[in-house]
Amino acid sequence: MSIEVFGNRAIIEGLDNLEELIKAAAHEKMEDAATVGLQVAEAVVPVDTGFLRSRLDVEVRDDQIIFTDDADYALPVELGHHTASGSFVPPQPYLVPGAVAAGDDLMKNLHGII
Repeated sequence: MSIEVFGNRAIIEGLDNLEELIKAAAHEKMEDAATVGLQVAEAVVPVDTGFLRSRLDVEVRDDQIIFTDDADYALPVELGHHTASGSFVPPQPYLVPGAVAAGDDLMKNLHGII
């Protein structure tokens, strides 16, 4: 005598699909959070000519949200710097606030997808 329970097989096979669905949903939430973070960074970036803001970018790669700005002076603006005369120009962070906003948005929107 043998008994086969087909429901268990369907559940096990369904778990593989579920994992992919969860990953896809999480990736979508990361893309949404990246957009929120970019909006925050663009709103607070110091603007003189607009070049710094124009070089601001964000991407979702390898399960990370990565904020970049390739303007030569992005790092001194973000962290502050000393001038040639020795005075200190205080930081005007915009990448960190954008990243924090993205993280907050992601935490809020990941809740409940599993």
